[in-house]
Parts: sequence; structure tokens; C-alpha cells
Amino acid sequence: MAAIFERQPLSFAFWDVAGAAETAAWRLKWLALPLSLVALWAGRRVCARVAAEPLRFTGLRVARSGFAMSAMVAVGIAVLIGVTVPARLRQRETAARAAENAIAYEVSGVLLAYETRFESVPVKAKDLYKLLPDPDGSVARTVALLESGIYEPEAAIAALPKATTKTRGRRASAVKAQPVSLRDNLAGVPEGLSFTNYQLVLPGADKKLGTADDITLRDGVIVPNAIPAGAQNPATPTTAVGRATKL
Repeated sequence: MAAIFERQPLSFAFWDVAGAAETAAWRLKWLALPLSLVALWAGRRVCARVAAEPLRFTGLRVARSGFAMSAMVAVGIAVLIGVTVPARLRQRETAARAAENAIAYEVSGVLLAYETRFESVPVKAKDLYKLLPDPDGSVARTVALLESGIYEPEAAIAALPKATTKTRGRRASAVKAQPVSLRDNLAGVPEGLSFTNYQLVLPGADKKLGTADDITLRDGVIVPNAIPAGAQNPATPTTAVGRATKL
């Protein structure tokens, strides 16, 4: 009954009652199932004793009816628990994913605070300590995650096409700048260059990078992981443009 009254709005429709019964059976599974088995065992012994001594005991039909009802209750509880198992597994998976997403969103919040203050995402994980003070420890946790994951800051710069360097007679208005992605080739980065985008890959539940359950955070948005199952990242990340760098 408590499971029924917990549902809002209160309804005694069939599916609502069935859902409440599933909830109650799941909550009482460690109590109801053992008691049902004990009741079955006791009912079976009573039926056998009455059947063995019909002159001493009466009510064999009643005993068998009670045994049948006990069996039906036990089977019903088992069915209700079994029906809820897939939903419980999905809820558990959703809860685990929500916990992972909470970590990613905390990292996103710290990086956003840094970008709001300095108009650039951090180039290195240690740069986040410029956000001090850190009363709740979120900055320290983010630094640890960035150092354990693959962090790729990215900046869009302009470069002239190669053809323009050979053609001197063109007017300046005819030269078009082409955007170039400077991701993590950090050597020789001009001072004051703002990194406006980033990608962060964090290990998933298995605590290993390069597996299918990795968490990919791109500019504050969790995106599907593109790393196939079983693929591993290079042991020594390079610093070439467009490659991952472990900070």
C-alpha cells in the first residue's frame, strides 16, 4: 500500500497497481522470498502429515488449498522481481553515467570560469590555479583530471595560402587568409594568443584511456566517444598540430 500512495497522482488503475506491486516486491525481495520458501516448506509438510494420517487429521483439502496459495504467492513475487530486473539494470547504468557526466560538467564549469576571466581556455592544466581561491576543491580535482586525461586546447589562427608567397604582383585585396587550427603545438606560441576551444578525453569506468567508455568533453558539451573498443592511445603523445597532448 505504501508503494501505491507514493505514486503521484494517486491512481488505482491496473498498470499503476502493477507498478506499485513491482516496487514493493523489489524492496521486500530479501524478506518476501525467504518467507515464501519457508511457507511452502511448512505447507508441504502439513499436507503430507494430514494425508498420511487421515483418521487423526481433517482438512486435507484446506491444507492443499493453503499450499497452492503459498506457491502462487511465491511465484508471483518471483515474477514481479524478475520483471523489474531489466529496469533496475537500466537505472543503475543511468546512475553510473550520470555520475560520470557530473564529473565532466564540473570540469566544464571550471574551464568556463577560467575562460570568462582570462578570455582563453587554459593552455596547461597548471594554469587553472590562477582561479584561486578554491574553496570547494573543484579546481584541484579538475587539474588532476586534465593531467590524467588527454587535454587539447585549440586556437584558430590565420595563414596565407602558399601560392600567395610566390605571386608578388597580386593586390593585397586579392589575398585571402585561411583559418588554421593550432591545437597543441605549444612550442613557440605567441604570447597573448587566446585558445578558444578545447577537447578533453577522460577515462571511463575502467579507468583506462583509449577504450569505448571514455568520456569526451568538447567545448563544455559531452559528445559521443569516437574511440573504438580495444583501441589504445599512443603511449607517448606527440606535440604535432592536431595530435593529442597529455598535460
